[in-house]
Amino acid sequence: MVSGHFEHFCNGVACKDKWGSLYGDYKKINDFRSVTSHNENYWEMSIEDKLAQGLPKNFNKLYFDLIHDFMHSRPCFNPLHSRDFMDPKDDI
Repeated sequence: MVSGHFEHFCNGVACKDKWGSLYGDYKKINDFRSVTSHNENYWEMSIEDKLAQGLPKNFNKLYFDLIHDFMHSRPCFNPLHSRDFMDPKDDI
């Protein structure tokens, strides 16, 4: 016990599952925001409206912003050519 709080350790599988859950909800909200007008703000919608749109009923805006910043700060590259080793015509 540390300062009245229990320490909680997660294994890799639990961390991966939590990330998958957070990212899945983030993606639903982000996709919703990209296809709707900016008049519809997820954080101002009622729970019923969120559920009707297939969105999570609760998602912390701070978590959304942190995931959004993380996902958009990653370097991105497009390979010039991806080789298909199973295709005999694909030789560089």
